Amino acid sequence: KGYDMAIEAANLLNKKGLNFCWYVIGEGELLKELKKNIIEKGLEKRFILLGTRSNPYPYIKNADIFVMTSRYEGKSIALDEAKILCKPIVSTKYPSVSDNIEDGINGILVEQNATSIAEGLYKLSNDKDMREKFSNYLSQNSTSNEETVISQIMAFINQ
Repeated sequence: KGYDMAIEAANLLNKKGLNFCWYVIGEGELLKELKKNIIEKGLEKRFILLGTRSNPYPYIKNADIFVMTSRYEGKSIALDEAKILCKPIVSTKYPSVSDNIEDGINGILVEQNATSIAEGLYKLSNDKDMREKFSNYLSQNSTSNEETVISQIMAFINQ
């Protein structure tokens, strides 16, 4: 999920003086290494590993920005959830992300490195109008590409 890039991006934002708290839901085999990295960078109060949550929606709903730092992803349910909850999104440019995010329309796409992630977050954090623009767009437009997928499948079947 690119948590190493996320921690480094948080470190860069912290050095810039941005006031933030980045919450991460989920667990994995790298948990001990990630915790060590967070402590080494002094981010214990800025980058919080929440672990697995049976209901992530209150966390997403209460977030100012949703961040996806993946290197690769199939169909991202997490991005769909953030879109349904009309959250401004910063996501790395992994191969299938354009199925979910239109850069500058419903989110910001950044390169897969800590500097780009930090720059995108800093920009969105400091631009309330942009956050509102993304949220408004998501609230007024379909968050699913289901109709497009169905029509493509039907077109393929009917060939």
